[in-house]
Amino acid sequence: MNFNCRRNWSYIFGSLLVAAVLSCSPALTRPAQLAGSEVAGCYMLSEGAWRTDSVANSFFDMKSVPREIKLLSKRLVGWDELQSDSLPLFAVDTRERGVMRGSPFGFWQRRRVQSDSIYVGQPLPTGGVRLNLTPIGSYLQGTLTAFTDSPLANRPDEASFPITLRRIECR
Repeated sequence: MNFNCRRNWSYIFGSLLVAAVLSCSPALTRPAQLAGSEVAGCYMLSEGAWRTDSVANSFFDMKSVPREIKLLSKRLVGWDELQSDSLPLFAVDTRERGVMRGSPFGFWQRRRVQSDSIYVGQPLPTGGVRLNLTPIGSYLQGTLTAFTDSPLANRPDEASFPITLRRIECR
């Protein structure tokens, strides 16, 4: 009985020691954290079906989507309640403006802490366009999704298209 007790204490102590060592060491397969300065810059949106497919996307006028956007490394002002130090909202600037309304892109943000993917859109949208992108070299690749919160009967509430944004020189 005494031998079993010693063996149990050794097992418990050894388990606690291993757990303590593992919790203090950095994760071996942790995704890279994306810094605002790594993605910030000017990008040109590739042309594609997202611009012309009015059948799949019958609820958003793609003419208001700019051809170029500038992802800034400065935090978005006035939206403190929607951001944190670990997931700040960064501003987006465009030189082009749609005929009927402004650009659908007002901010960009990492999708999650310790994630390379980013979200580009508007705070609290009820409809519009959003980008979900991943950096690949000097490009951002992903999807452009047009969406609405009030779809027509028997119609989808969103339409997604592949898109590539190419880094360009800021003018």
